[in-house]
Amino acid sequence: MLVGQRQPQPHVWIGALDALEVPVPDFKQQQWFGELFAKIEALRAQQANAQEELAAMLPAALDRAFRGEL
Repeated sequence: MLVGQRQPQPHVWIGALDALEVPVPDFKQQQWFGELFAKIEALRAQQANAQEELAAMLPAALDRAFRGEL
């Protein structure tokens, strides 16, 4: 099967899917989750920046340590 082509799923009856109830949180909970996710993404960005800064400082610190300056 090529990408983008859709084939019916064998042994799945559309009536069974119509009867399926999908729970959806209320709007306030969705907003809370969105805010939480935004905070997590901000923390991930801060962590990535801190790792880059550490990677940039490590060679200089090792150099000073091997020269006995620490």
